[in-house]
Amino acid sequence: MPPDFNALAVFALVAEEKSFRAAADRMGVTRSAVSQTIRRLEETLGIALVNRTTRSVGLTEAGELLYGEAAPALLGMQAALEAATNLRGPPRGRLTLAVSSIAESFLSGELLSSFLDRYPEVTLHVTVTDEEFDIVAEGYDAGVRLGR
Repeated sequence: MPPDFNALAVFALVAEEKSFRAAADRMGVTRSAVSQTIRRLEETLGIALVNRTTRSVGLTEAGELLYGEAAPALLGMQAALEAATNLRGPPRGRLTLAVSSIAESFLSGELLSSFLDRYPEVTLHVTVTDEEFDIVAEGYDAGVRLGR
């Protein structure tokens, strides 16, 4: 069974805090939940990652190696998630449409102009064609085909 990436994040936090309790407090969970997560990760990998005593937590050689490799990757994933969520909000960017000549009259005028007024950060690119093709394979966002 592959390791749970959430467990790697918990492990990294334990490694940084050098404490199950501090890691649990930062995550808003119980110390027991953190301990069980680390135990399951160790079982999955088949190696001890953390030396535990009643007063301290330290990493084993394997734990040091895993933390050294995983921490930058986890930071990179966090940055990627933040970058993706920064795209929330009103639509923006290029919108490409492929429309048939019959649909062109349906879309022209008030429909598209009101859309562009509402979303000024969208740049619209419309291709009018009666050819039938795979719009996704050709890189279009959407297509409108109307028949008689």
